[in-house]
Amino acid sequence: MGRPRVEVDAGPDPLPSELLEYNPAYRILLCTSCKYAIQPSGIDRHLKEIHLIKRSRRRPFTEYVSKLSLASPEEVFQSPIQQFPIPGLPVLDGLRCEQTGCGHLCVSEKRMRSHWVGEHGRQGDGKDGDWTEARLQTFFRGNLLRYFSGPEEDKFDLGEEPWLPNCPNGKCRGEKVASKGLTGVHSEMDASWIEAISEDILVQSIADIHVSLNDNDSLLLQHYLNHTAATIATDAATLRLWQDAVPKLAQSNPFLHHGILAISALHLAYVTPNSSPLYNDYLLSATSHQDAAIPVYRTKIADVTPENSHAVFMFSHLLVLYCLASESQDERLFIVGPTNDGSPIWLHFLRAGCGLLCHVWDDLEAGPVKSLASAWDIPVLEVDAKTPLVDNLLSFIPSDEEENGWSEDEKKIYTETARLLGLAFLNAAVGVTFSTWDALRIWPMCVTSEYLQLLKAQHPGALVLLAHYCVLLKRLEGNWYFDGRATSLFENVLGCLDPKWVEAVKWPIEEIGISMDCVQVAVVRGPPGPRAV
Repeated sequence: MGRPRVEVDAGPDPLPSELLEYNPAYRILLCTSCKYAIQPSGIDRHLKEIHLIKRSRRRPFTEYVSKLSLASPEEVFQSPIQQFPIPGLPVLDGLRCEQTGCGHLCVSEKRMRSHWVGEHGRQGDGKDGDWTEARLQTFFRGNLLRYFSGPEEDKFDLGEEPWLPNCPNGKCRGEKVASKGLTGVHSEMDASWIEAISEDILVQSIADIHVSLNDNDSLLLQHYLNHTAATIATDAATLRLWQDAVPKLAQSNPFLHHGILAISALHLAYVTPNSSPLYNDYLLSATSHQDAAIPVYRTKIADVTPENSHAVFMFSHLLVLYCLASESQDERLFIVGPTNDGSPIWLHFLRAGCGLLCHVWDDLEAGPVKSLASAWDIPVLEVDAKTPLVDNLLSFIPSDEEENGWSEDEKKIYTETARLLGLAFLNAAVGVTFSTWDALRIWPMCVTSEYLQLLKAQHPGALVLLAHYCVLLKRLEGNWYFDGRATSLFENVLGCLDPKWVEAVKWPIEEIGISMDCVQVAVVRGPPGPRAV
């Protein structure tokens, strides 16, 4: 279901302060027409797609917004509610779960009953006091929708990560948790997401698949449907894909079924304390399911047909996420690759997989995985366009007179890869959101095997480019499967660089937030040695 557009008259545009109301208490920008807050990175798109205000007429709005101090959604979620209801936001008649320590919030009895089945193991009943009525509000819509209630209505100390109940440590989304934040906050998709997160889908999927699973695998599937799928989705369409279409594809494709359970087990390991006996159990389950999936996947990807292409495509994505989340991949994320072309396994499978799917791409874009297949469309931008970033990168090429000058081939590889990196940064600036697939689709997918060989040999130019790419990767660290990886990779790059090249990565050092003391330690220490996988 698409997001409804708010049509505007052909007359003059409203004043920026009339359409976009600033709330200084929470540092949010409320759309007075749509009645919800707009995240800072989505303002331009909101004006364009929702209110049909063309670029030539958006300057007054951008100038107005530029003078405001806006909080990120994460900062808003951590802000204590100072007044309820908050002016400008609709007040909804909702329900609150009365189970001790839960406090789940939703807007319909149907959803609450499904919540009780999925989370508390029985059919709840409002007449028995399992839930009560509550007034709810939400700052944002879409995948940032979080219901909250007022302090005077809240009966629970929901502390850590209340919008992901029963997820240990409050780490299901990989977000830092504040000790005190919004009271009674819960994730619940708005009207445009209802079809995507329908509890009927969840319950039916569980009923269809659980029959043939043992208790441990049933737990993994339940966790995937209730939590993991939402952490790897990027919007309503991909949530529907991961939560509904993928489990259905898995019923006739066992390797995809194992892939689902493997990523769910890794997610559970991530949110489980290392000291818990369950931690190693989850890691063992993840390895077991992944080991069962890979041999079958290899045979399928060697003979892709329109019938199996959707399952192969989705498993390729799960494989990337698994590799990114796997502990054995942390410091070797990109620098050292065990494959023939010098690339890490996850990149090898992604590049090879997409290449082997070209002949069925029309089927993918027309089938159940179309929402993710379309995410791989690369905007047409001028590859040779000069930007300050590219100009700066090219300035680091040593002259022929220098002692350690580069060969003509090295200069050519470096120049072409630097321009691709500039394209990646331009594409990131064009997009309103920035997902894992945005980070992977342009630069890693397009760099040549010759560049990867230079990287494998720890060529300083290749390392400098990778250090700059870490700035883009840093934006993914809010995802549990990429938690801390960009920073670790960058520190590893520093350890591989000769001290005289530190000046060439000064900008990434500042952007990633590494102190100069840490830089000196990393350079002196050098890269970590090989690790057993």
